[in-house]
Amino acid sequence: MTTEIADPLVAQPDADGRPQAGVPALSDLVQQVKAAQAASALAQLLDCLTEPDLCALFDIKPGTAVAWRKRGRAPPYAVVGNRVLYPRAQLAKFIERQLREHPEVAAGSLL
Repeated sequence: MTTEIADPLVAQPDADGRPQAGVPALSDLVQQVKAAQAASALAQLLDCLTEPDLCALFDIKPGTAVAWRKRGRAPPYAVVGNRVLYPRAQLAKFIERQLREHPEVAAGSLL
């Protein structure tokens, strides 16, 4: 008696034998990861951050980055193909413009 082992790279069918809707095959996920890694490597060569990098840096969701761009509030960016890249030098200037200084307060006025 042999037991057939399911291929983890292929989306497995449901109980009725139909492919499961919304369940990506592992091979599809691997391709997506490889594409993301390639995009990140290209961005590094160009001294840029990718949109996921920007989202991680600012702790925002991708939708927020899109909204910032639409409203003109995003850091300077370039669209290359279907990818959005943020040059590091421009991003540093953007962050500097966000700095806020605390006003000097006399020690006695805090109490």
